Amino acid sequence: MLGAPAFTRTTCTRCLSPAATGWRGVALQPKEFLPLRLRQQTKVGSFSRVFTFDLPSPKQVVNLRVGQYIAIRAHLDGQDVVRYYSPISRTTDHGIIQLLVKCEDSGNMSRHLAGLQPGQTVDFAGPLGEANLDPHLYKKMGLIAGGAGVSAILQVRAGATGSKPPTLTQRVGVT
Repeated sequence: MLGAPAFTRTTCTRCLSPAATGWRGVALQPKEFLPLRLRQQTKVGSFSRVFTFDLPSPKQVVNLRVGQYIAIRAHLDGQDVVRYYSPISRTTDHGIIQLLVKCEDSGNMSRHLAGLQPGQTVDFAGPLGEANLDPHLYKKMGLIAGGAGVSAILQVRAGATGSKPPTLTQRVGVT
């Protein structure tokens, strides 16, 4: 990451009320947090889960470029905790954002996310980061990742192929 961005502690009212300042099809703002409701969480491995959050409108998109990431914030143990994630949903998906998170007991945010029930909210801000990878510029790409890099690689693959990211158990293609 290229340094921690500064955030306001307010909620993005433009995003919550499209009629208030004119319709914008983009849900998130880089310097303002917006609460998003958890739609569902799906277990995809021993410790990993995909969290699907609803955007304020089913017509909105997150509008991240491939290689960018988002921030999520929760109030834990008396303080605001912010963590950064690469969404695995396509940048053009309407109405949702999906995160692949390894949920460990030692991770404050991942433990918090794992305990969420559908309908509960977490604060989101983004897009963040200067990366702007255009995967269509390359005839072939070799992608190797492990640990925290898996989500970013799934985002790159989805951007390159236009398809939904695979689950952790699907084969992505080896030549």
